[in-house]
Amino acid sequence: MKENIEPTGDKGEIKAENDFLKMKMMLEKGAEFGSSRDLPPEVENHFLRSVMEYEKQFERGERIKVFDKIGQPRHFRPVKEIPEEEMAKEWEVLYEYMQERGIELSVCSPNVNARELYRFATEELFNIETDKIDMPGMMTCFIYDEFHPDVGYDNSRIAVEECMNYFFDKAAFQDHHYAEKVRLNHHNNLSRAELKYVVQNFKKEYDDLVPVHIKVARCRLNGHHCFVNGFYEAAFMTKGKSELKRGDWMVGFQLDKDAGYWDINEIQIRGIKIH
Repeated sequence: MKENIEPTGDKGEIKAENDFLKMKMMLEKGAEFGSSRDLPPEVENHFLRSVMEYEKQFERGERIKVFDKIGQPRHFRPVKEIPEEEMAKEWEVLYEYMQERGIELSVCSPNVNARELYRFATEELFNIETDKIDMPGMMTCFIYDEFHPDVGYDNSRIAVEECMNYFFDKAAFQDHHYAEKVRLNHHNNLSRAELKYVVQNFKKEYDDLVPVHIKVARCRLNGHHCFVNGFYEAAFMTKGKSELKRGDWMVGFQLDKDAGYWDINEIQIRGIKIH
């Protein structure tokens, strides 16, 4: 049976209850709280009670299939029976039906269409187990790409956002998508620390760098290797003068078969010198 999580009493009583609930959570769960002086006591009380109710249900460890959680619907047609002209509407109806019952299915890749999302939901998602937690307004969210990754889309996005952008921007260089050894232009077998040092030194040569265009031209998969090619245009600023440079780039990936992740192991950028 779920607890009533609506606050009762006047503001003074609610504030006292909030202090009690926070102390209880600190002692029993090791919870930490920041300042809540600007938060209305009623809102804070609702939040604290919701957290406690969630933890209470979670600790039971009960699991439930998505199909059962959304009421065991049997009126959705098999995907093979749906004509193409009706597909978009059928997926919209299914999506809203699941969302109204606390299940949300989203997708990152633009290459996944309504038919595939409908098929995945009815043939795979319905059979997946999730935590049996029943709370008003709570959503259990699934991402299609986590079950069926679009390697081309993912690696193309990473090549731009997590690699090329850093070469043409003064922001700090991040190395968490990189292999243990990386080739950068004429530099071979750079460790992550060495790669970071080389990139930072390259950036120090300029007062500022501004990426104008960084575009993907194509992505090729070859077994455990992936190659993303593209074009860049960037402004390099030194002593008040700006120089526009442009050229081709390539970011290579290799699959870490044990971890299941694609790591960047090669970067080639034409038109710039990286000492």
